[in-house]
Amino acid sequence: MALSVELENGKGITRDVSPDGVFFLTDLAFSIDTPITLWLVLDRVDPVGPLRVRCQGRVVRVEGNDGVRGVAVAITAHDLEPAVEH
Repeated sequence: MALSVELENGKGITRDVSPDGVFFLTDLAFSIDTPITLWLVLDRVDPVGPLRVRCQGRVVRVEGNDGVRGVAVAITAHDLEPAVEH
């Protein structure tokens, strides 16, 4: 199951997720060893609305140069943001 990824300056989609890390695809450029904050969007968990998991980590791998890039992030901290009624 692919999850939407929200970034400070864009978006992406997950390819792999684990408790310790995430690999996502995006058109944004990242450098290895850069701190990152991202939000994983869980659309179907709560009937009130999507839940967002805020993840902090460090970029550990970047694949691709043009167009779509794969970004691997080692997660160092995370917290759940509750759904907000619209």
